[in-house]
Parts: sequence; structure tokens; C-alpha cells
Amino acid sequence: MAARKKRVLTPEEQLEAALVPESEWPYEVPENWCWVRLGSCVSKSTTKSNTNDSNVLYIGLENFESGAGITSYADASGTKSVKSVFYPGQILYGRLRPYLNKHDVAKVEGVCSTDILVYEASGCVEAQYVNLFLDTKEFIEHSVGHSKGINLPRVSPTEIEAAFFPLPPLHEQRRIASRIEWLFSKLDAAETVLRKVVDGSEQRQVAILHRALDGGITKSWRVQNSVSKSATWKECRLIDALKGKPRNGYSPKPVDYETSVKNLVLTAVTSGTFKPEYFKYIDEEIPDESHLWLMPGDILLQRSNSLEKVGTSALYTGGPREFIYPDLMMKLQVNNAAYAPFIAYQLKTFNVMNYLRTNATGTAGNMPKVNQVTVSNIPIVLPSYQEQIEIAGSLDLLLTKEMTFANAASAVLYDLKKIRRIILSRALRGELGTNDTNEPSSKELLANILSGNAGK
Repeated sequence: MAARKKRVLTPEEQLEAALVPESEWPYEVPENWCWVRLGSCVSKSTTKSNTNDSNVLYIGLENFESGAGITSYADASGTKSVKSVFYPGQILYGRLRPYLNKHDVAKVEGVCSTDILVYEASGCVEAQYVNLFLDTKEFIEHSVGHSKGINLPRVSPTEIEAAFFPLPPLHEQRRIASRIEWLFSKLDAAETVLRKVVDGSEQRQVAILHRALDGGITKSWRVQNSVSKSATWKECRLIDALKGKPRNGYSPKPVDYETSVKNLVLTAVTSGTFKPEYFKYIDEEIPDESHLWLMPGDILLQRSNSLEKVGTSALYTGGPREFIYPDLMMKLQVNNAAYAPFIAYQLKTFNVMNYLRTNATGTAGNMPKVNQVTVSNIPIVLPSYQEQIEIAGSLDLLLTKEMTFANAASAVLYDLKKIRRIILSRALRGELGTNDTNEPSSKELLANILSGNAGK
């Protein structure tokens, strides 16, 4: 028996299928807008190519930055599988792991991975406006919620095209896209300045430490106190500032219930600042006189970690005998010639960290380690005890100020992201003040296009 032909819908039926019933609208929009299903405004391109021509541009998902569109191009020379063809003005959407939010409007011609869907905007919609919609929280949640697959979730074209889409009149779409481009350009400029502040913080901290440990910060203090740097500063090894050799900790099996002994984990000092929330309980008695108990003023140094982190240290600021420390850390206790905060700062300098990384040992596949001899032989400078106090106090103020400055910039960067989302949300609600209520409704335009009367 021959298969029955699928009945072609009339323009009126197509319009009814495209429109979202008002009772299902996600939110109110201006009167001359309407809610439709995205598939009524875009059509998926099915043009494919097997080309591996090096002169043909190629885009894979790796050429997108999450939420920022296409950031680079490759060529088709290294590709073997079938690819989708795209042209300028078409919308590219990465359907693999839709939570990564990878999409853009093509500016050039080329081919792309088949995990990138290619859409053509119809006569009732601007591609740039659709691209803005793909950035909305509502659409991202829709795509993620309808994706299939655990390790490699993908969203189908059917689900993408079923998404509810707020459709303004065509001229309003252009005004919205133009207004958002202008507003976002201002945010981009602010982000560039703030990003420099955040990204440069580590370098500024290194410079502050270098100046302090070169005697620059306390130059006026020495003049005021008639102190000669050449007479009071000496170069020595770390062991000369310690009561004894560095000592490794202890790492018995942890338990999942509360006991009287808390053993720190590496994360407690990985940031360079002591964080007491990172520990595990152990069910063993540790004698009060044991070297494992930590006291205020002790310095903890990671003797094993990644090459980037090995040698990271922090001044212990917890309570007396509140914690013990693990085998992957060493404990340093300064003698009477040294001020613990000053030594702790010196261990954070570029020269010391570079020395530890250079002298770390380890076989392939294992974390690099530094031994007690290497740590004992760390080259340091030792001014007078009083100047060590002055330097540490100055560093407390300067580094706190720098961190406060960088953290404030980071907070503003986060706020700018929220501002972007708010602007986008208001734009797609018709709340940017650009909508002209005298313009024909988008519903009329859609009806004309479906009936073949567009432009008449």
C-alpha cells in the first residue's frame, strides 16, 4: 500500500502552528510583538561538503569561545569527515554541550563541523537578533534541558526549533541589535581596563615583594634610625634562620567521623594563605610534645605538588595544637634571629620559588618533590630583627591593599556580566525604549511571509 502523502498546511494553519498561545507566553511583550516557535523564523541548511582544500575556511567548536562567538579559524586541509557549508549572514550554533553557549553569525564563507548547525534567517527576522536570543538564559536552559547524552550531550534541531522566541517587528529587531552593540561596546571597554587590573595583580605583588626584600620599602626607615644596610643585611641560607631542620608531617588514614585530631590537607596552604577549613580527621592519639602539632608562627611548605605549586608555603595562623600537618608538607620554625612573617614573605618571592622548582626531583608520572636539604639551602637575606618587622608590616599593608584593589576589580567584572544579562533580558522584553508601537506587528509580517505576500 502506497504511503499517504503528508498534507500541506495552509498559510493560516502554518501561522497557527508558528504562534505560541498567549496562555503559554513566558512573559509579556509589547502589543506589536508576538511569541513564536524559533523554527518558524529560521530554516536549517542541509548543504554538505567533503572538501579538504586548504584554501577553504573551517570552523570547529574549538574555534568558538563560550558566549563570545567565533574567535579563530582553521582550514579544511586536516579534515576528513563530511562538513556543513555556511555562508555570510547564516547563524552557526554548536549543539554539542549546549551549556557552553557557542554560536555566532558567519561573516565569511566556509565549512564547519556537523556538530555546528547552520541556520538561515527568514524574511521576518534578523540574524543578529536571533544570535542575541541564543544568548538568553531562557534559550540556554531550554537547550540544556532538551539535550540527550551523558558524556557528550547534544540538542537536536527539532528541540532548538521548538524554542519559544519573542518576535518584534523587523525594524525593532535592527534597533535592538544596534542598541545592544553600542551598550556592549561600552561594557567591553570597561572590561578591558578591569581585566588588566586583575591580570596584572600577580605581577604587581611580585614587584612589591622584590622591592621590599631589596630594602627599598624600608630605605627611609633606615635613614631615620641611622641603620646601615651594608652592616645589617646578610645573605645566608634558610637553615640559618631556623631552630632546626625542616620536618615532614604525618598522613595516617583519615576517618569520616569527628575526632580530637585534625590533620591538614595540601589545599590548606595551596593559595599561599593558611585556610583552616581544609583538613581531615584521624583516629590516633598524638602526644602533646609531638613535633606534628602546629603553633602560631610556624611556616608550612609543600614539599610535593605540581611543578607550579611545589614549594608553596603559608604562615600558620591557627590556634596552638589545633592541627597537625601531613607528610607532603614540611614545618619550619624560625629562631631568634628571624621574624616568622618576614621569612614567610621571603619564601613567596620569585627567586625562592624558582630555586625550589629548579631543584625539585621526581620521576615521570610523579609529583615533583623538594627534600630537606634543598629547603634548608634556600638562599635568603636577613636584615636586623627590627627591620624584618618593619618590612613584614609594610608588606601586610601593601599586599592587602593590592589584593583589595584586584578583588574589587574582579567583583565589578562579575557585575558587568550580570549587567549584560539584564540588558539582554530587557531588550527581548521590549524595555530598551526603542519600540515603535505604530509599526506593523510582527504577527502581520509573519502571516504575509507564510502566505507569500511579503513586500506587497
